[in-house]
Amino acid sequence: KSAVAMSALVQEWQQSRYSLPTEKQLDVSVNEGTLLAEAETLKLALFNLLDNALRFANENTAITVHVEAAGLTVTNIGPMIPDYALGRITERFYSLPAPDQEKSSGLGLAMVSEIASLHGGSLNVENTHQGVQAKLVLPE
Repeated sequence: KSAVAMSALVQEWQQSRYSLPTEKQLDVSVNEGTLLAEAETLKLALFNLLDNALRFANENTAITVHVEAAGLTVTNIGPMIPDYALGRITERFYSLPAPDQEKSSGLGLAMVSEIASLHGGSLNVENTHQGVQAKLVLPE
């Protein structure tokens, strides 16, 4: 495990997805903070959470990554997750169609949930009053 600077990872994600956040005119922000984790695994988890936030974000809105001591939260503004799906979205192969897009493989959140478990943590996805928030908890 090592201390991973989250703002550098968010920047790397933005560069690797360069056209998409720009096309939707999304403002992606992250506060300064590091998490103690296996760097490649954490990157995989973060990129999946950000990809998901991006797929469902409304145009001209923001994606916010908030890093705290024991994890991070990725929040977007967009459609909420229907009640019937809330308990299932971290299941393998379960996916909701994003507006104007194909359904995904349904593996992203399942993988993030798995990564959280391997670190002794958890993934909690819930609706906010404006969209969706995914909280990845990694105990120190």
